[in-house]
Amino acid sequence: MTATRLTHNECHGIAAPQVVRLMAWIDLHDRPALTTFNTADGTLTVTSIECHNGVAHEVKETIPATVAAARDLLGY
Repeated sequence: MTATRLTHNECHGIAAPQVVRLMAWIDLHDRPALTTFNTADGTLTVTSIECHNGVAHEVKETIPATVAAARDLLGY
């Protein structure tokens, strides 16, 4: 079964193409599936996997829905 992710704006029929493109760009990187969610308050919640002592941990971060914040998160 494949999960479908809809942003708050998509659920309410409001197009936010810049945010949708930003989410897709973040998800193009080596990320877990369904990793970026629009919180509809100008921020995104991004899930990452971090490894400590050989154990994988899921980490969620909330960032502003901006290219600058996404670049910082992704290490650019």
